[in-house]
Amino acid sequence: MPARHSKGIHIRRTGKYLPLLLLLLLAVAAAGCRRASKPQGWAPPVAVSEGATKTLYASISNGKMASLDPDTLAVNWTFPPDNEVQCGAKPPKKENLEAIYGAPLVKDDSLYFGGYDGNIYALKRADGSCLWKFETKGPIVGGLALDGDTLYAGSDDGYLYVIDRLSGASKNGPFDTGDSIWSTPLIDDTDCKSTGSTPRPDCKRIYVPNVGGKMLALQTDTLHLAWSSPFQTGAGLITDPVLAGDVLLIGGIGQKLFGVDAKTGKQLWEAPLGAGNWFWGKPLVNGTTAYVPNLDHKVYAVDVKTGKPVWDQPFEASDVVRSSPVMLGGSLIVIDGNGNVYSLDPSTGKQKLPAPVVPFTIRQFESMKKMQAVQPELKELEKKYKDPRRRQEETMKIYKEMGINPLGCVMPMIIQMVVFIALYRALVFTVGGNPESLVGLSQRLYPVSVLKQSVPLNQHFLWLNLGQPDGTYVLPILVAYFTYVQQKLSQTPNATPQQLQQQQMMSWMLPLMLAWFTLALPSGVGVYWVVTNVFSLFASYYVYGRRAFSWRQVLLPLPGPGPAPAPAPGAKSEEARPKIANEPASNGEQPDGAAPRDKVRAAHGKRRGKRKNRR
Repeated sequence: MPARHSKGIHIRRTGKYLPLLLLLLLAVAAAGCRRASKPQGWAPPVAVSEGATKTLYASISNGKMASLDPDTLAVNWTFPPDNEVQCGAKPPKKENLEAIYGAPLVKDDSLYFGGYDGNIYALKRADGSCLWKFETKGPIVGGLALDGDTLYAGSDDGYLYVIDRLSGASKNGPFDTGDSIWSTPLIDDTDCKSTGSTPRPDCKRIYVPNVGGKMLALQTDTLHLAWSSPFQTGAGLITDPVLAGDVLLIGGIGQKLFGVDAKTGKQLWEAPLGAGNWFWGKPLVNGTTAYVPNLDHKVYAVDVKTGKPVWDQPFEASDVVRSSPVMLGGSLIVIDGNGNVYSLDPSTGKQKLPAPVVPFTIRQFESMKKMQAVQPELKELEKKYKDPRRRQEETMKIYKEMGINPLGCVMPMIIQMVVFIALYRALVFTVGGNPESLVGLSQRLYPVSVLKQSVPLNQHFLWLNLGQPDGTYVLPILVAYFTYVQQKLSQTPNATPQQLQQQQMMSWMLPLMLAWFTLALPSGVGVYWVVTNVFSLFASYYVYGRRAFSWRQVLLPLPGPGPAPAPAPGAKSEEARPKIANEPASNGEQPDGAAPRDKVRAAHGKRRGKRKNRR
């Protein structure tokens, strides 16, 4: 007997732990999603030599700026520290930069850089103490431009900020460019050098591209437009602009590199340089040749005057090339996304060294409805058959007769979880909001002009940023509420005490867990979950009908299992029905001399029929 029990399949026991297993898998997936959505940063290091002293300033893990000894890589200091730090006159606060993308600037005894937290920091180079902090309304992705004692910083909020580098106060502006700025502004003082010893105050320009596809030229002293109209393309401009004589090189999401007249803002080349993916890395200009990296794994060499290719074929690396090439000892050094280093011949590009979910909801409700209908018969089986194996066989017969799939309630849930995770990945790449997400999106877009012009997508819906968690806590509360309502509606009325306990546990555990996920994941996932649950209410109304569906229970869900379906008119409950003589025992065995149950029911049915005929 024990051997039979060990071999038998117990559906009720499997169903007990399966929801918990799904929640565990979802928790693990959400934890991995949270790590994947975090910005990483790719700020290049800056080396400073002062006599015999050499210092390397670099962004290290966890979005920190560090001062290093370039010979031993020993850490002199890191910012921010683990405890609270005071920046100027601001109160002490624990800072979290999240990531650093732009190269730091060194001027005298100070170090300047922008963080993905939307702040611009000034540090003392000697010990890394914070001199001041300037706050913007969006992440800082590009680097800073320095002109004398004035800093220029572009932010994701679309504004160009002008800051006094000594005090950290705003000097002018900010200037609204109309869209997010993800590149480093470029200051052009060419006209100042040609005017003699007393240059005009308006001789300097600053070039500012944005992801809306515009590049503006502004006068540095007044922030007035220096061109009659901005240079404009159909896709975002995200490369750092580079000046080669009078030619301004700029590229971006449209998979094209443009040569623009720095004085007028008009396109100089007959046709832009086309590529297989986005231009994001900063071009390197050497003489009359520009070496331009691209996310299609290639590096292009182009003549800055004509825009014609210099190499017969562009060089192709094994991964995306985001960083700018470097000229070292007569060789062009290229580093791809995997860290592979390539040494190329600048004239030919040849390598010198070897390379290193809606319909499923209705099905779920229909399956649950069938499961609820057979609960009384399943209870009878538990009383009738003590052998688990025999009880399992009879249960499967009932399922087969009623057309019930035992996994019908679970499979839609699994599919929704898959959609849940897939939607997260889609949001990270499309509206993730950080540079890493756009790099990943560039590898997955088809070469369709409409797609190129629509990137980056609008991240805002109502009060939410779909690529970031909801900081108002409204969305997590909505997710928890509607999940709780859905759990209450899906409870089985005629359940066993063990099933009631499981349902009660799930009705609280699942809403709280999903609310916690919503606090960590992009808000677009929470919007999907709320909309899905709202649809589930109408799907439940469609499946169960108006009489069995209680809007009061939906709007004001009460604790405890859902109400049992009302008995038919004239029917009596099982507890109120009097005991009939010779009634079969609960174990299914008939008393001696008693008629079988089917015959008793048949005779009873005949008597009822005769009474109807007499009437």
